[in-house]
Amino acid sequence: MNDVTQHDGKNDTGAPPVGLSNMGDPPMCSSAAVAPPMPSQHHDRPAHVPRPVLLSSLTRPAAAATEDITCPGCENRCAIRKYTFANANTFFSGNKCEKIFTNRGAAARKGENLYTFKYSRLFGRAGAPAPGASASHSSLSIIHSPSGGRKALAIGIPRALNYYENHPFWHALLTTAGARVVLSARSTFALYEKGAGTIMSDNICFPAKLVHGHIHDLIARKVDRILMPFVVYEQREDTRSVNTFNCPIVTGYSDVIRSAIDPEKKHGIPLDSPAITFRDPALLERACRRYIVDTLGLPPRAFPSAFAAALDAQAAHARALAEKARAIAAAATAAGRLLILLAGRPYHADPLIQHKVSDMIAAFGVDVISEDIVRLEDDPAAGDPGTVRQWAYTNRILKAARWVAGAPARVHLVQLTSFGCGPDAFVIDEAGDILRRAGKSHTLLKIDDINNPGSLRLRIRSLVESLEYRAAAETPDAAHRATGLPPADAQNAPHPAGRMPVPLSARDETAPTPNPQSAIENRKSKIENPTTPAFTAADRRRTILAPFFSETYSPFIPAILGLMGYRAVNLPPADAASIDYGLKYANNEVCYPATLVVGDIIRALNSGRYRAEEIAVGITQTGGQCRASNYIALIKKALLAAGHPAVPVISVATAGGALANDQPGFRLRWRGNIRPVIAAILYADRIAQMHNATAPRERAPAASARLRDAYAAAGAACVARRDLAALYKLLREAARDFNAAADPAKTRVPRIGIVGEIYVKYNSIGNKNIVEWLVAQGVEPVVPPLAGFFLQEFPNRRANIAQNLARRSGLPFADTLAYALVRYYLKKFDRIASAFRHHHPFPDIYKEAQSASRIINLAAQYGEGWLIPAELASFAHRGIHNAVSLQPFGCIANHLVAKGIEKRIRDLYPRMNLLFLDLDSGASEANLLNRLHFMIQNARAETPRPAMPELVEA
Repeated sequence: MNDVTQHDGKNDTGAPPVGLSNMGDPPMCSSAAVAPPMPSQHHDRPAHVPRPVLLSSLTRPAAAATEDITCPGCENRCAIRKYTFANANTFFSGNKCEKIFTNRGAAARKGENLYTFKYSRLFGRAGAPAPGASASHSSLSIIHSPSGGRKALAIGIPRALNYYENHPFWHALLTTAGARVVLSARSTFALYEKGAGTIMSDNICFPAKLVHGHIHDLIARKVDRILMPFVVYEQREDTRSVNTFNCPIVTGYSDVIRSAIDPEKKHGIPLDSPAITFRDPALLERACRRYIVDTLGLPPRAFPSAFAAALDAQAAHARALAEKARAIAAAATAAGRLLILLAGRPYHADPLIQHKVSDMIAAFGVDVISEDIVRLEDDPAAGDPGTVRQWAYTNRILKAARWVAGAPARVHLVQLTSFGCGPDAFVIDEAGDILRRAGKSHTLLKIDDINNPGSLRLRIRSLVESLEYRAAAETPDAAHRATGLPPADAQNAPHPAGRMPVPLSARDETAPTPNPQSAIENRKSKIENPTTPAFTAADRRRTILAPFFSETYSPFIPAILGLMGYRAVNLPPADAASIDYGLKYANNEVCYPATLVVGDIIRALNSGRYRAEEIAVGITQTGGQCRASNYIALIKKALLAAGHPAVPVISVATAGGALANDQPGFRLRWRGNIRPVIAAILYADRIAQMHNATAPRERAPAASARLRDAYAAAGAACVARRDLAALYKLLREAARDFNAAADPAKTRVPRIGIVGEIYVKYNSIGNKNIVEWLVAQGVEPVVPPLAGFFLQEFPNRRANIAQNLARRSGLPFADTLAYALVRYYLKKFDRIASAFRHHHPFPDIYKEAQSASRIINLAAQYGEGWLIPAELASFAHRGIHNAVSLQPFGCIANHLVAKGIEKRIRDLYPRMNLLFLDLDSGASEANLLNRLHFMIQNARAETPRPAMPELVEA
């Protein structure tokens, strides 16, 4: 029963556990039953094994004196209660760790904890504040002063997000170049609360929320500038990974800080966010030189040595972590001890973010390492189909899971995930699959900003005990270590809680044990991913099933794929059954569009209308930082789980790097087809605009919807024939018919702009029929054209080259010539559609990018990226002052570029009224519509006034 002393000291009533002590001896309970003598062979047990206590002795609590203490061990300042029993034994409760006050006894061994080493290596550098230092300026020190004796520039570094990965690089770069680094204080709940009032989204993850407190701390330190680099790409660790993206939060949270806190405008402290790629050393050097020399004005002659020192510091840091982890793993393996790889993002090294989980595990005598053990190794399975390996941090987690799968039986993985982490919806499933195929369990700990580690401690304690009990059954020596009995007696000894030991796995433990320091093994029987078959040349006869997207745009999908030699059909629109299937066969934490798409596909295949050998499933992929790039992996897993393993899945993507899919039989054929494809998108956009403007003004009910459906079907037929002349004629007729369907007396109706994630913006089920509901209220929903989503690639390319995120490639002016072709068709369709009474021309994508650049970094290209603030700015210029932003619940990309920059938009456009709606399968439509009612009232109140463009200079 000595294992219960590992509890956090509280039972359901808040009282200490009955009669516990930190010495391993039963308490002196005056009315407790006396345990009978044990058999003689137990008299020789080791001293560390306690005498058993009967359950009957625990029915009455022992009397104890209490004393309240404040723990001085760290910044948490835990409130400790000390219990002193009649036999002078003591027990402590309230402590989040056992660094100072422990109930395990002086002889208990504490495990090695790599996270402690990692944190000290990150921030224990020259000139950094000492751990727990206050925010006073006296705690800051000048690290290096430029020649001439002038005061060194103080650059504030928040201990947050990307700095848990790359602080050694930035510290060495800045200090060697002649600046001084000023770190924010260690994370505490007091610091978190200091910035809580400026958090823009409650659904954002705790690591992001914590940034606000660190920025306020740096402002209090009166630094000269604050550096939050816009790191899009991390260093490539695996040659077969698709990409090395950061998650959008790590990349672009500086835009949220600039909007929510605005250190420069409100406090006179510029916030620097140079765009950075660690994937390309040459581009990295250019970006750093521009920042050090041009932005900071430091001497150019110091830059070469500073950049070299930065690269060396980062490489040394990664090497030190990997070597330390290997040393801990080797020692644990040699001693037969439990070893837990606690996997998470780099920022999970923050003790506050992880709630000191690593300390809790180590307090139980278990050695703890991190995913850093594999960061210097190339993963041969990085191209496996389980997920699209495109995020640097999650790539490392999956590589660590493979390492654990091939490691000795006493090595286990525990994964940390922060609430609201989008990529983890895929990573959790894949890591669990890797471990289960190797016969190991997968433990997941979800952590957020709730300061209640009791449940975490209970789960960790249960995990450690179960692993120890199961390991005790493997060998007689292990049983002896666990029970304290001689090997022969240990085999017959009763097991705690009446449980019999269960083998850790069904693997042959007599086989050679893998060396923890060796490279990741690729044992096919244990690691290889089951997946759907490849789409080969022989499969070109299959019919491609396309999930339904929109009433206006979906009819053109089969026509466009038909031009390229494939037969495709649209699945029916989503319904309640789609949601049920999606929730059943997809991770419930993926975004709402993924739930609907997976549900549509499984619903169709389960209907019996299709034969597996005759069909394939098609899904678009953008290949960007958004988790939508992993829909293809999600669909494959769903097909396997639903019993359709023979159906290939096709990635329909314009970017080759986004594929990561085995489909030699499918290629997009652009030669001869680019003009009808452009025409199809622009035609559909014009029909959609005519419908949205006519529907609230129509003479007869549903007349506009009938025209939309008819002209969409007729236009798709023209595209299938490559008959552009007929398409232009149809558009002229459409303008005439939509004019006739509208009541000319309804010249001014309230208008509400619609922006947001592409699927929920255009899909009726995805947006809970909000667009149709607005029409029913007599409101014109102004939905931007779909063409903008594709055209943003032109300014994106220019922005990436200008910010040293991409190299110039291809023919000079190729993008200019390509846009000239697109612009020709834009103007042609505008001229024809201008006959429509309520026509509005296509916006110029470069002008929209210029407007967005006043709000957000144009390197923000995740999700819909800067297009959302650009569209909001376009509404303001058109006199539309009410807009709704639709995003799936937990969409981290759109939280940054919509809700995250709300204050900045309101500063530029004071009359703008914004409403942000989160959509998922459980969203209350009544709640959504109630919130929309207030916006409709505002829009109606503004309608009689002239709609004047609004532009307020920054």
